[in-house]
Amino acid sequence: MHTVVFLLTLIFPGVLFAVESAVPDWEMLIEQQGAEKAYVQLGIFTAHDDTNEQHDEAHRFGGALYTRAGLEGFSVCDEQFSYGCFHEFIGRAIAQHGPSVVASLNERCLQTPDFLKCQHGVGHGLISWAGYEEKNLMQALEQCATLERSDPIGGCPGGVFMEYDLRTMLGAEGEVRPGSRGDLADVCARVPNAFKNACAYWRPQWWHELFFDGSRTPATYRTLGSLCDAFEKERGNYRACIEGFVTTFPHFMSDPRTDTPLCSVIPRSSGGRTACVTQIFRNSTAGSQCRLANSE
Repeated sequence: MHTVVFLLTLIFPGVLFAVESAVPDWEMLIEQQGAEKAYVQLGIFTAHDDTNEQHDEAHRFGGALYTRAGLEGFSVCDEQFSYGCFHEFIGRAIAQHGPSVVASLNERCLQTPDFLKCQHGVGHGLISWAGYEEKNLMQALEQCATLERSDPIGGCPGGVFMEYDLRTMLGAEGEVRPGSRGDLADVCARVPNAFKNACAYWRPQWWHELFFDGSRTPATYRTLGSLCDAFEKERGNYRACIEGFVTTFPHFMSDPRTDTPLCSVIPRSSGGRTACVTQIFRNSTAGSQCRLANSE
């Protein structure tokens, strides 16, 4: 994030200080102005940043918020910044209290406008608390299964699979889970049946990070479509893989006029071409609500 002049309205009446800062001290600002006003300042500070930078800064704010306000600060976070505040806040809460706090967090999620994205954050927090081994993945999925109204794709399980692969909660220390083209379906064959569809849906995001530069070309579609063939024996999971590959593509804009022709390189016989086109139109209709995975 570029250094900017960030205006902090301090507690002294009528006095405005200009502070040059690459990263504001959110804890100090929360203490001085209150969490709600500090969250407004987060929007001002990141107004000219790209989506990923906004999300990262919201993660930092969420950590400061939890430190200063504890669980009572949860209501300050909202859907802005691709739910970055929620994700970090939830991760900190689980790190401190363990999985026993998850039911309480889920109740709070259900009171938010888009509770599935909030539950997605619970999934991130669960696995970052448990660890990044396969046994931890299974434990986190078991915990997701206990949550009320958790969507099997976009909710808690989605957050678990995304964090397991990309390790976003580790910040600068996080590295994408290693893999080779020989084990691309790997863990999906071993997760419980209830989560196989979600696992297939989130595989392409991991592949993007491992093998591709994010460009949207026929060659990329052809290769990613062929990688989804690892799930072709289970047609429902294969379709989920194609749908996930369309939706989680970095910076995917889902413009049917330009994007549907790219689906033509996916084999028609497998049903992947139809799944690809259908998902593009779904994303186009739903707009930004379908771009969750692009910004975490």
